[in-house]
Amino acid sequence: MLTSLREHPELAIFLTLAAGFVIGRIKVGTFKLGNVVGTLLAGVLIGQLDIKVDPTVKSVFFSLFLFATGYKVGPQFFRGLGKNAIPQVALTVVLCVTSLATTIVAAKLLRYDVGTAAGLMAGAFTESTVIGTAGDTIDRLDISEAEKTRLKNNIPVAYAVSYLVGTGLVVWFLSSGAPRLFRINLKGESRKLAAQSS
Repeated sequence: MLTSLREHPELAIFLTLAAGFVIGRIKVGTFKLGNVVGTLLAGVLIGQLDIKVDPTVKSVFFSLFLFATGYKVGPQFFRGLGKNAIPQVALTVVLCVTSLATTIVAAKLLRYDVGTAAGLMAGAFTESTVIGTAGDTIDRLDISEAEKTRLKNNIPVAYAVSYLVGTGLVVWFLSSGAPRLFRINLKGESRKLAAQSS
């Protein structure tokens, strides 16, 4: 089976997707990873099998990802540009600048290379598009092919680690940490909101 996956890396991609959906549906109590994190975990595991994927295949699948994101978010984006457009744009700009500045400071302090720093930003701020942008930028650098490959290989590793940790901490903070910190009863507030909505 391993030989087949190495000879036909496209099978590894579909295996990763299938395994990711299975992992994402596993429930532990009330906690469930979900399809995105499940696929990410499956990709990390299957990625250890040393399967070489053609750069063209990577580019095509990344383009499909961007298309699917735009197709899903596009209508919501234009509907959202109403009276609240200026605050939303301002928040977006602040978030982008803050995430970039935080990544640069962390990379300088921890002495990360550009590939690791890009993966850190992509995962910690759940901005998967940074992966493709960073990869294209690294390809344009005036360095050896071996160094380009090393830097590009560091992107998904840092992305996977920071995405899992970042998402887990955000989920915990929003569901448990923040309500305790601000002394908010989530169940009570949810009932009030449901009563107002109905």
